[in-house]
Amino acid sequence: MLHFIDPTIDFVFKLILGTPGNEDLLIDFVNRIVKPTSPIVSVTFINPFNEKQHLKDKYSVVDIKAIDDNGIKYQIEVQLTEPSFLPDRMLYTWSSIYHTQAVKGKQFDLLKPVISIWLLTGSMIKGDDKFHHTFGLWDKDNNILLTDHCAIHVLELAKWHKPDRLQPEDYWLYFFKEAKHWNDLPDNLKSLPVMRQAMKTLESIAESKDDYLAYQSRQEQIMIERTIQSQLKVSEEELKAAAERLQASKAQLKDSEAQLKDSEAQLKDSEAQLKAIKVQSDAELAQANIRAENAEAEKAQLLKLLQQAGMDPNVV
Repeated sequence: MLHFIDPTIDFVFKLILGTPGNEDLLIDFVNRIVKPTSPIVSVTFINPFNEKQHLKDKYSVVDIKAIDDNGIKYQIEVQLTEPSFLPDRMLYTWSSIYHTQAVKGKQFDLLKPVISIWLLTGSMIKGDDKFHHTFGLWDKDNNILLTDHCAIHVLELAKWHKPDRLQPEDYWLYFFKEAKHWNDLPDNLKSLPVMRQAMKTLESIAESKDDYLAYQSRQEQIMIERTIQSQLKVSEEELKAAAERLQASKAQLKDSEAQLKDSEAQLKDSEAQLKAIKVQSDAELAQANIRAENAEAEKAQLLKLLQQAGMDPNVV
């Protein structure tokens, strides 16, 4: 190929799995990832991907929506970043598709399942090494499934590592994770027609001037989005740190106010004690003065009596 092409760039991803004529690729992808009891044999795109329309409006790329011959709807999305709100978005998009079946006058028991498949280039689920998770409406305490109408598959390429022997779902994960480094299919994929067709799609983009310019433009746009998200994340972290510092300062201020209040109470108690001591001291001083005055009076009286008796202690 003239250029390496990353199949996880949304424009390329939807060109591979969401373009009319590539229904067999989508069928193979869903059967390998979802592993339905009865493999799907045909699908119809609800929102077929139009490459020419994309070239005119290259940033209005949508996810892949399809319906099989049993009426089950599928939504497939590739995600190059993992914002904190991604789980909410997953549930919202699933519910919006499921809600489209709620046509007035239609019975609830005629509603069909909606299956979402999210391919993440990074990692969203922390503390778990498994690369494939399936979420649904489940009572985990009693091990009871409410309904099989809700299934959200999350595939994390960052956690996937090529095994010694490829399993059914590994083929597509191998392709989406490693094909950006390939000039040709590896030998263990060449026997699969869908893999050859997927690789041919990458080759057509690499060899088409318009398609490759659109690919580069989309890459640049994604880099800008990632940079903005990274800066926002840094700003959010700085804001969080500032909020934590403010909270700590408030706590310290509260402690200081409490300590000041305690000090004021102690000072008040000390002042009261000092006042009580002063009152007691004043009373004791007054009593001492009275005793001194009484002693002087007694001394003067005794001196007078001595003088009257002809004994004056002041005369030697």
